[in-house]
Amino acid sequence: MSEPYRERPSAAVRGAVVWTRTATGEPGRVLPDGCVDLLWMGGRLLVAGPDTRAHLPSQAPGDRCSGLRFAPGTGPPLLGVPAHELRDRRVPLDALWPGPVVRRLTEHLAAAPLPGRALERIALERLAAGQLASDRLAADRLAPDRLAADHLAADRLAADQLASDRLAPGRTRQPGPGAYGPGPSPLPYGPGPRPLPYDPVIARTVEAMRAGLPVATLAADVGLGERQLHRRCLNAFGYGPKTLARVLRMNRALESARAGRPYAEVAAEAGYADQAHLAREVKSLAGVPLGVLLRGAPAAGDQPAGSGAKRSTPLPSGSWTMA
Repeated sequence: MSEPYRERPSAAVRGAVVWTRTATGEPGRVLPDGCVDLLWMGGRLLVAGPDTRAHLPSQAPGDRCSGLRFAPGTGPPLLGVPAHELRDRRVPLDALWPGPVVRRLTEHLAAAPLPGRALERIALERLAAGQLASDRLAADRLAPDRLAADHLAADRLAADQLASDRLAPGRTRQPGPGAYGPGPSPLPYGPGPRPLPYDPVIARTVEAMRAGLPVATLAADVGLGERQLHRRCLNAFGYGPKTLARVLRMNRALESARAGRPYAEVAAEAGYADQAHLAREVKSLAGVPLGVLLRGAPAAGDQPAGSGAKRSTPLPSGSWTMA
């Protein structure tokens, strides 16, 4: 019997995770994590936007869902859609990209023995189209940033991997750029709309919010006003830096709490004022008390909603957690 949930780091997209979940019929809860996912579920391609509250997916027992979960701030530029347009939504890909393109991709996914690899292939073609890398290079020239340079190097590596028609040494060879149908890609930037320009401030924002840096300090550090920084974060994360900081801090705290550490110690280490502050934040973002979330018991009134899981992991970040 296969495991209900499996994941691995993407061999094609820097910082991304490929995952597969088989529904068991048990209630579940997808927690906010600042990420965007490209999903293959029920014979359809979907995009799961960044959540500001817990999502309760609905799938019949035995249904499978595969996803490519992008690192915070990296999915929207690659998909060509501002994150705030996807916030708290599960959107069919054909509502964002041209219908003929999505139909061809859907046919490819339906025939793929490993849907996760096929999802990586879509993202890899977007990177290899070159526009995102050139936008990043232009941004780096205007505002040098080591993290942005690292991203650019990773994108160039991904493009090289596509050119040599491989994902990683020793792995099964993948279909070439024309695998989604006859002839070249339908658009000059690979499948889908033109990628959005990469903003080098975004990688620095993620690191700063994970480290608990005040928003005002970050804004001054990158040479922006707080309102300017907020607007850039809306495009990249779907919400402002303060909400991103709350989401990242909650997931960091839950990881410590799941390891069995006392709540008061978890709260202090994660930067909460006290244990009560931790409890309020978890209830606000996850929708259930901390104890219920960690015990994995169904919460009263939980009803599955919408078109299924965004992503599922046994850990808090991007989590499918029993609650």
